Amino acid sequence: MKISAVLRKHNRVILRVGGGLAFVVGMVFFCAWHFYGYPRLYYLDPKWNSQHSNAEYYRAMGEASLRGGGLSHDAALSAGNFGNKEIASMLISKLKAEDVMGCLGGSGPTHGDVALAMITNHDLGNSGEAWLDWWAVHQDQSQLEWIVDGFREVGVEINIPLTDGSIAPLLVFLSAEKRAENKKGNLWLNAYKLLRDSDFEPVSYLRAHPDLSPEAQEGAQFYSETFFSRHTDCRIGLLEDLKPVEEKYYGPTAWFFSGEGKFRIAMAMYFPMVLGAVLVACSFRKKKIPGV
Repeated sequence: MKISAVLRKHNRVILRVGGGLAFVVGMVFFCAWHFYGYPRLYYLDPKWNSQHSNAEYYRAMGEASLRGGGLSHDAALSAGNFGNKEIASMLISKLKAEDVMGCLGGSGPTHGDVALAMITNHDLGNSGEAWLDWWAVHQDQSQLEWIVDGFREVGVEINIPLTDGSIAPLLVFLSAEKRAENKKGNLWLNAYKLLRDSDFEPVSYLRAHPDLSPEAQEGAQFYSETFFSRHTDCRIGLLEDLKPVEEKYYGPTAWFFSGEGKFRIAMAMYFPMVLGAVLVACSFRKKKIPGV
């Protein structure tokens, strides 16, 4: 039997199966976008940003991270990624000297030590007493001062605004080996933030410094991959001491809210569903009887 004859004989089944699959694909993308993608980008929406201050932006992220009275696993990473001095103060206020932060069986904010390390660029362990003592001395400093001091404690002097002499050591922290050594992620995360929010241009920097160490070159590659990853960069908050409010929304994540981005996302969601519905509807069309 020829293929054309098979298609004519089973055209209704083919239309229904194909239409059903197309509709399911559209629905899967629709659900993934509305329940996973868009909520992650909500606070990066230019309209939302234009109506809220920088403090409100961080307050919203902090409240989302600390909802329920504490942190748990990924929420600690979110608080650390988006954390500023205000969120650090919220975490410290939940600590008691006898607390030993951790996962299961710990006390105080769950994984609060991870969040505080990422915000302050200091790794003081999981002791509540250690963090309360540190806060008593450093609470009047800015987050940027905390971060610079954190690099100074590991032997790296960073100048703000960044100079050529500061950029290369920061890139080394982004190398695979250094990221693996930095268990709580505070050093590489804050190195990335300092570079990104200082408008670092990796391509031009590499061209101007051909003798850069292999570790720094690897770090520059990681920086580029992270910056141009819409999934990754949008989850790393900005340093408000380096980026003014009007520049808070920037970078590759802007594509999602551009005319082209909205059109393509809508097409990916609705075109398969409409196509699937049309194909299924066509499969129920009555056959025309010759001579009638």
